[in-house]
Amino acid sequence: MDLRIFENKIIYHISDSDLDGNSCRLVAEVIIQPLCKKYIPLNTYNRDMEEVSLEDAKISDIIIFTDITPTKILYEKLVDLKKEIYIFDHHITGKQELGDLENYYFDDTVCGAKIFFDELTKNTRKNRTLSQIIELTDTYDMWRTDSLLWEKAKDLSNVLYSYVNWSLRDVQTDTEIYSEFLRIQHKKIQENKSFTFTQYEQVNALKARQKEEDSYKKAKKNIQFRIDSCGNSYGYVEIPSKTSIVCHRLLLDLKEKIKYLIAHSAWDKDSTKVSLRSKDGIDVSKIAEKWNGGGHMAAAAIKLSPDIFKQLREGRIHLI
Repeated sequence: MDLRIFENKIIYHISDSDLDGNSCRLVAEVIIQPLCKKYIPLNTYNRDMEEVSLEDAKISDIIIFTDITPTKILYEKLVDLKKEIYIFDHHITGKQELGDLENYYFDDTVCGAKIFFDELTKNTRKNRTLSQIIELTDTYDMWRTDSLLWEKAKDLSNVLYSYVNWSLRDVQTDTEIYSEFLRIQHKKIQENKSFTFTQYEQVNALKARQKEEDSYKKAKKNIQFRIDSCGNSYGYVEIPSKTSIVCHRLLLDLKEKIKYLIAHSAWDKDSTKVSLRSKDGIDVSKIAEKWNGGGHMAAAAIKLSPDIFKQLREGRIHLI
């Protein structure tokens, strides 16, 4: 990709709010922002794209989506505005909805940040510290648990959330709450020859590991074993924290008993979002798609209505 396309342009950048999405934003702030006239970032967890501002889209020359794909309705609105649109994503559900498009960079074997970073740096010299952040992000997001980088990658994900001021969570946007994490990583990229954790990050990574262990023990004790409408055995569990990691460990421990797992993050009592995980079995992205969710074959998520969530939680309905 020729980086000159961003020169003196207004860039509207929409990205997911997890580690992968924030690493995409870091890439854009390091590589694209110095070139462009104005850079407008937006982090969002919402797959319905309700937070995307059409006013910001109207004033922008180029709109970029990373680690997230616009809905078909939003994409068509942006096309009507005659904007240049670039998508860098690895979620198959988004690809299935939009199909093959110009400037749609898709690869389901790596994370969104790696797709984005590799494309932007194809003909340029790569910053070593940023490259290492992307490698850790890819290791975590693609769940490369056999990698020698796995524990360090897991620590990086935990560090992301350690910078969130949870007392302001209800009044700040996702774009705002991750700004401190990005600021610190920017400083490392500018000053360090390779990636390292700060002392603050090391302390919080250690705390997160202990929190993970406690959460895992509670989840394993309280998991409910169920049979869905197709005769598949699965587990429903409410997890105090570290949902993704705990799900992974539960699947490894219970692989003879269940084919997939449905998990609710119990720390947010008002949330009706559930995570789906499988290992060498059922394609949970297909289940998620049925309920207007999305994700990968082995990891997906759904935001249910309060009524449906209540029924699922009580075991009165199954997702398949």
